[in-house]
Amino acid sequence: MARVAAHLTEMLGLYPAHIQKEDQRFFLPAMDHFSAEEQASMLGQMWGFDRKLIHQRYREMVEQLEGRER
Repeated sequence: MARVAAHLTEMLGLYPAHIQKEDQRFFLPAMDHFSAEEQASMLGQMWGFDRKLIHQRYREMVEQLEGRER
């Protein structure tokens, strides 16, 4: 458990700067190369993918925990 906590603490230190760099220096400038329709389509697809992914991940976690209880 201590190893997990140490890794999470390290990630917390790196994550905000990474996200800022990704959002400000990559994502927003890259979007300038697409039309408004293309941007809307991509954002819609990403939202749908993320929504499914998070539900899939939590479903897998629940199934793993249920398997341990048996």
